[in-house]
Amino acid sequence: MHKFFSFKDYSTKGIHLQFSVFFLFNLVMLGLNTLLMYFFVDIIGFWYLCSQVVITFCTATVNYMFFNKIIFSVKKENLSIKGVIT
Repeated sequence: MHKFFSFKDYSTKGIHLQFSVFFLFNLVMLGLNTLLMYFFVDIIGFWYLCSQVVITFCTATVNYMFFNKIIFSVKKENLSIKGVIT
């Protein structure tokens, strides 16, 4: 759903590879989130809610950039829907 609605990538070619990379990247980001929470809360001593807000903002930004540039990069040929590209 993220592929079709957020990134307007309507092609189904290579969707299995995209899903695999999407799934693995999200697992890595979950591990990074956990590691950063441990670092901010236990080592530095930040409040856990503030730490989670900052980490969520950072990881969401990284997720969007990675998905936009790597996984769901849309070529101009794929945007041949009426009126999108003139």
